[in-house]
Amino acid sequence: KKAKCLLLIEMLEKYTNIASLLPPPDELKKRVRDSVAVRAKEIEDKVSQTAEWDEIDELLTRFQNATVLDKYTSNEATSRLRPLLQLREQKEAQVDDLIDALIRDKDFRGIKEFIVPFAESKDQVKQQKFKQWCSKIASSLSATVHDMNTDLERPISEEMCDAVVVQLKILGQAQSELRPHLKDMPGGLNIGGEIRAAHGKMNHLVEDLVKKFDSYHHSMNFEGMGTHYRAV
Repeated sequence: KKAKCLLLIEMLEKYTNIASLLPPPDELKKRVRDSVAVRAKEIEDKVSQTAEWDEIDELLTRFQNATVLDKYTSNEATSRLRPLLQLREQKEAQVDDLIDALIRDKDFRGIKEFIVPFAESKDQVKQQKFKQWCSKIASSLSATVHDMNTDLERPISEEMCDAVVVQLKILGQAQSELRPHLKDMPGGLNIGGEIRAAHGKMNHLVEDLVKKFDSYHHSMNFEGMGTHYRAV
């Protein structure tokens, strides 16, 4: 629309009886140039502050249409478009690396902000990326559950309890961050069920130790009391 208006004004400037009624061409061009700059800054901020790829790509597509104004703005749109496209590609690459690192380190805090836009994207490439990450997450969490259940079969100790606490924290973070999309994880891992089962086993182990301690206490078995006191 802006390009059509500028073209129309340019045509009308040929008529002296109309030209005096028109806004100054330089002022119009400045307004358009400023408008392009403002829109470019909005897109830059969107790319820098979010990972909403579908929305970002739509904004970039619209901005590409502004290149028709280059004739009137000294190539303002084209000169700003290239850096925006580069910034967008760099940002997605950084997000990809970050998600891979979070999964590798089993640190799921904040992963929702970065991975959910891929899950909700209409782009098939991004959906495929999400599926690949789901497979990695499912594998990582399954390994964590296996290690936790193995630890829960060991005699209770400070080392064993510390290990289980760390594993429960990992599972809890994953459940909190990925709750709406856990159904997309291959393997059908029930994180909530595994967490509840682990809590139940820990409670049972502690209760069993307390009962044994009480039994030794009633029988005045001080050696047994000392052993189970240290375990508790």
